[in-house]
Amino acid sequence: MDDHLILFSKSVSKSKEDIINIEDMLKNYPYVREMDLEKGYEFENSIRNGKRIPSLKFATEEDAEEITNIFKEVYENTYPYKKMEDISEIRSMIRSPNYYWIIFRFKPDEAIGCIGLHLDFENKIGNFFGYAFRKKYQHKADISTASIACEIAPMYKFKDQILIWFAEIRSSFSSIQYLSKLAGFNPMAFLPNKDIFFNHSESEILFIIYNRKALFNYRSSEKPKIISQAIFCYFHAFQKYSLELPTIKNYDNLESELDKHKIVKINSLLMRKVEKDKFGNELITISIKGTNSF
Repeated sequence: MDDHLILFSKSVSKSKEDIINIEDMLKNYPYVREMDLEKGYEFENSIRNGKRIPSLKFATEEDAEEITNIFKEVYENTYPYKKMEDISEIRSMIRSPNYYWIIFRFKPDEAIGCIGLHLDFENKIGNFFGYAFRKKYQHKADISTASIACEIAPMYKFKDQILIWFAEIRSSFSSIQYLSKLAGFNPMAFLPNKDIFFNHSESEILFIIYNRKALFNYRSSEKPKIISQAIFCYFHAFQKYSLELPTIKNYDNLESELDKHKIVKINSLLMRKVEKDKFGNELITISIKGTNSF
């Protein structure tokens, strides 16, 4: 076992509760600094626990067709976002500075899986999506090492540009949920019946990890004020990230406390914009005229 795998084994054996933010995660997995996904990274000793560790590399436009084939094969042509099955759409993503795809391989010509990254540099938010592993390799590949590495390496590469990372993980993917927690992600929301996989509705869980600056430096200095009905939601985040105690407002009749004139005014300024792509997906944006709220 090479030094990197020894470090990895020690890291995953530590309590995942030790990881609160991105900085903790990078400290917990120091070997990630040597992973150059532009050139591609291959473990010197590619066997761990009797399984092969695939190499990782950022995809090029030449990989677009392979990525679409992976989605068609894994999801049997039922993936809900059809752009993942469209070669031109994947190529367009790969050309964009806001998207990256990582390919998992056993050999240079043997792609076994992929995962996408969407980077919103303006809002400093990163999103992992489109994780897919060919079924015939799932019991031959060390998916745990590959999965954690593909999350951590981009976080290090963009550590000064992206302060929040999130992923929506299928409720049936308990193993991927566990691996994401090892990488420092926390489950922060439940999205019931969000998507349709294999022609059946399925819920997803929202996992998030923050940079320390996002948690503390850029938070408002004003003490949070919440209504009593939201207290359990707040304390979930409070326990995860050691946030400050809030001021709790109790209302017997919340509706009576609302400014009805203000509500009427806001309603008159509401705007609804619908953008539809060639696959039938709709992006609906609701905003308030004259503000940045949407």
